[in-house]
Amino acid sequence: MLGFGVFQCKDGEETYNAVRWALEAGYRHIDTASAYRNEKSVGDAIRQSGINRKEIFITTKLKIEISARGCRYRPSRKACSYYRLTILTSI
Repeated sequence: MLGFGVFQCKDGEETYNAVRWALEAGYRHIDTASAYRNEKSVGDAIRQSGINRKEIFITTKLKIEISARGCRYRPSRKACSYYRLTILTSI
């Protein structure tokens, strides 16, 4: 499966259009992350694409903070109803 990533796409029209064009071109894997701060635009583009959500594989990444007390993460605004893959990263 070939994926389309939105790293360094500005939130708003730029990300929205990029995702819509990727979906129109046949991509069905979208890679995003809470740190990119554009997940809302990704979700909007997917919802408005008319493509069945079950056909789209979305990967996101969540940054975790590691301390002596354990790990925790700060979720961003959830842009999609669900993600197929969530990667926890400390970088």
